[in-house]
Amino acid sequence: LDKLAGATARELETLVEIISHLHENEGQSRIILIDRNFSPVIANLVQHQHIHLDGIPREDLDAFIAERAPAAIRSYAQQNGEGIYALAGASPLCMRLIFGLLEDFPFEELETVLRGMGAGSDAALRVSDVCSFALETYALQNPPAGVFLSRLVRAVGGVYEHALRELFWADLGSAEAYEHTVAALASRGLLERDLFRQRVIIHPVIRRYLEENAAMLGEEWDRRHAAFYVKQAEQYQMLPLQRWNEVDLDWGNIFAGADWCAERVTRIFERDPLEMLEAAEPAVEAVAEYADLAQVYDDLRLARDYALALAHYAFWRHPPGILRWLAIGAVAALAIRNMRDYAWFLANVGRQFFFMGRVEEGVTWFNRAVPIFDERDLLADLAYVYTDLGTSYRILDEPRRALEYFSAAFNCVAQLGDQHGLATAYMNLGSAYFSLNQPERALTEHRRALRVALRGDDKHLLASIYNNVGLALESIER
Repeated sequence: LDKLAGATARELETLVEIISHLHENEGQSRIILIDRNFSPVIANLVQHQHIHLDGIPREDLDAFIAERAPAAIRSYAQQNGEGIYALAGASPLCMRLIFGLLEDFPFEELETVLRGMGAGSDAALRVSDVCSFALETYALQNPPAGVFLSRLVRAVGGVYEHALRELFWADLGSAEAYEHTVAALASRGLLERDLFRQRVIIHPVIRRYLEENAAMLGEEWDRRHAAFYVKQAEQYQMLPLQRWNEVDLDWGNIFAGADWCAERVTRIFERDPLEMLEAAEPAVEAVAEYADLAQVYDDLRLARDYALALAHYAFWRHPPGILRWLAIGAVAALAIRNMRDYAWFLANVGRQFFFMGRVEEGVTWFNRAVPIFDERDLLADLAYVYTDLGTSYRILDEPRRALEYFSAAFNCVAQLGDQHGLATAYMNLGSAYFSLNQPERALTEHRRALRVALRGDDKHLLASIYNNVGLALESIER
């Protein structure tokens, strides 16, 4: 986690609280925190696991030059190693950028130029100054590289090479020009190329400069970027949870694409989508009154697709800002007249309120979704929402209402032939009866659930049912 220096005290406290829970639960996560400032809460968290980075030791300089300097200037860099080391203040990134600049300037001239950028004769350079000079120097030699780098501002956390070629470079030149540009940027230290994982990563210092100085690329580029990465976001719907880490590498790009969709839909209707949804009927009217839906249909469908993928993601992970994305999806689905997706987004907004502990607000959103599914005979979707309502009323300590909704969910599932859903419905009925102090009836429903679940191979479901059977037996002293 980088750039903690820009976090507020509250954000740092929240981060520490989350990581502390991971430690308490003996989680397997390994986290590196990068902070330019001293923070008491972070120091208390990491304690002895703190490393203060001072740069490369002098005795490692020759090995560093041999390993990191481009072959064309390696010998020249070794001849000027002491001067480079002093100029860079032992910073490895700064030295790598200087190595790249030695392809264009003799060291004496380069030192004069860099010293003239603000550092005194004895002071070490600021890495940001060297970064800006290195980027601008190469962009002048290779103009498409300037556009390419501006686009890479979106590549938060890195990008796969196939995306680099097919999206970020696509219209900038030939495959040969692409390979030449990426190889040159890597040799100059302006990006890192991982040939084993086929990924390219930009150092945070370089990305920060690009963010501050990147050219405006226009809406068409943002649209292309979002359309490319929605396919990656949809992998969250297709892959099992255990494999989501394969998709997580592209989360920065997925986030950027989703954010553009949110901004685009907000601009189309000139209103905040969540406020539109909260207003209910006025939202429907605002969408219906929009005159040029045909012209923005593709953007609305893209926003809907993004939000569907993130709704599934958010059920398990609850990322910040998810309510906004779900609202965007709901408004987009409503605009393209897909009422099933519209209701699905309403239900997912309810789920997020449930996860936040605002259960009564969640119930309101679930109830808005029910008639839409019911009128269209969408029994599977209706069963999900009835189950959500039953679970909510159990949390609200209203077991009779919970039983009513679990029974309604069972009636839906019983018509579908869904064995997993049927076992879950029986189990939920058993839990509802158990809450009503009817353990014998609860045991009957759990046994029915067990009979169905044993036909499948969902071990987690079986474990839950066995646990509930045990609780019911315990309560009747068997």
